[in-house]
Parts: sequence; structure tokens; C-alpha cells
Amino acid sequence: MIVADVRVDLLDFKARAIEYRRTLLVECRGAATQGGGAVAAQAISEPNFRNRTGRLLSSIKAQSAKPDGRDRYIAEVRASTPYAAHVEYGTRAHVIRARRARNLRFFWERSNTWFIGKKVNHPGSQGRFYMSRGARHAYYVMKRRLDDYSRQKQFARSVWAR
Repeated sequence: MIVADVRVDLLDFKARAIEYRRTLLVECRGAATQGGGAVAAQAISEPNFRNRTGRLLSSIKAQSAKPDGRDRYIAEVRASTPYAAHVEYGTRAHVIRARRARNLRFFWERSNTWFIGKKVNHPGSQGRFYMSRGARHAYYVMKRRLDDYSRQKQFARSVWAR
């Protein structure tokens, strides 16, 4: 009769699992940071992104990933101009009234004339969704990085086959 003893040292397994978790979290942080950079790069290269003055473009900044809770990292990408949300999501039709001066005064490009008046009916604008498209692109960048990492390290084998 042959008897085989199979012993599992849970302490050893726990140490390996902790090491595995640490390396995975480091990789996740790198992926989140890379994803944040990808959002900014994609937003700037988006064909719908119009950059007349350069203010919106220069306000787009990606921060490196920071821990948010126990197993999560977040990389923020911000466009800090006051009108960034209006460009991203668009606006409904609205009235613009003169507040600081008696009249509004601006050059109207469509009719190639100067407009002077107390109010103007703005037709609204469509959203450009430059950041949203960038975030979708970043998802695939992060997924690809983590998939490559998992193929390289072969997680299951590294934990069990030591």
C-alpha cells in the first residue's frame, strides 16, 4: 500500500499571497497612473477638441495614482478652466445677459459683424466629450497593461509553484 502525504503550510501560502498582493497593487498603481496619462493625451488629440485660446488645453493635467481605500488606486485627470464642463457635456439653449456692463459686445464670427446689445439668445452647444473618450481609451490601456503583466508573471504558477 502506498500512502502519499500532502502537506500545506498555510503560513507559507499566506506569505506568498501577501507578496503577490503587494506586487499586484504596485502594478495597479502603475496602470492607473498610465491610464491617467492616457486620458490626458487622448483628450488633447481628440478630433472634437477645439483649442482656440490654449487655456483649456493647458489646464488638462494628469496626477499620479493615489490609494483610495485598501485595494484601489485612482489617478485624476482635471481640466481646471471654469468652462471645461460646458465644453465636455454641452449646454442647453439659454439667454446671456449683460451683467458687468450696460451692453454685451463681441465679434460674431458667423455673420462677420460686431454684436452690441443687452442680451443674446444662445442656441446651446453640443458636448465634445473629449475627456469621456479619453477615459474609455484609458480603460483599454490599463487593461492591456494588467493583461501583459499577468501573462508575464503567470500569477497562478508564481503563487503555487514555489
